[in-house]
Amino acid sequence: MENRLVSSLKTLLPFVGITIFIYILLRIGLTNIWASIKLANFFYLFLALLFLIPIYLLTGFKWNYLIKKQGLKVSNLFLMKAILMGEFYGVITPGKLGTLTRIKYLSEKVGKSLSICAPSVVIDRVMDFLGVLIVSLFGVLTLYRYFSQYAILISISLIIFIILFIVMFNKKVNLIVNFIVPFSRNMGFLKFIDNFYSNLPKFKTMIIAVILAIIYWLVIYIQEYFVLLAVHVSLPFGFFIVSQAIATIILLIPITINGLGTRDVTLISMFSLFNIPASATLAYSILSMLMLAFIPWIFGLMILLKRRVKKQ
Repeated sequence: MENRLVSSLKTLLPFVGITIFIYILLRIGLTNIWASIKLANFFYLFLALLFLIPIYLLTGFKWNYLIKKQGLKVSNLFLMKAILMGEFYGVITPGKLGTLTRIKYLSEKVGKSLSICAPSVVIDRVMDFLGVLIVSLFGVLTLYRYFSQYAILISISLIIFIILFIVMFNKKVNLIVNFIVPFSRNMGFLKFIDNFYSNLPKFKTMIIAVILAIIYWLVIYIQEYFVLLAVHVSLPFGFFIVSQAIATIILLIPITINGLGTRDVTLISMFSLFNIPASATLAYSILSMLMLAFIPWIFGLMILLKRRVKKQ
């Protein structure tokens, strides 16, 4: 009974954000939102589109950095394909958890077990989250008068995250490893745990990965700022970056698909401090999602379909 309840909740949770998004659309009015979109400046949208190139090159570079530290070698072409296929599943899964499918693709490519390939992908995603937490906390403290209500929340989130990180990725203090694993008779599970922890990158490597993640997010926010300018909305750049960082954290909460609804509510609330109309904010959010999520999603789908045809 409990398992069925948990399964039902997992199925229903993504629809929370979608319901919120539909409510916002109806409340603001499709006509008003479309009016903002059709007047968009295509020059700024083109600049935003060009930023996809450095964004995905940086994505590949920071993942490959972790892969190389494990002594594995893969081509840049493989990296791009695996990342885009991961993005396809990331867009359609809560909290972008689908990006973890990269573990499977890396395993198939290098001929190593999932447990050996998992650390580079998991740490890459974890460092991404830590990077956006750091950006948001620094921004919240710098622009405290605008984001005072988020300061405690972000600070507590960062502290909890660091504690969980130490507990989960330090074998000596991991409760699961030290209290459950010794009593397990499943040799496959024991081997997975041993391989996973044996292949975790060193602390210095993780620090560099965090720095790369911070640069990665800043490049994304520059891209999204061009989208904002495209819908004729002007905000202080620093305020915009902090708003986006907070919205990114909200996006990663697994109650919706790609932050749909929850991200929009967050941005509408924060942009209203500068009297930005909700219709313009939502127009920006939709165009931003198309740029950063839908276009890579299409490429990921094409690669997956081609891959399936080859297998057949």
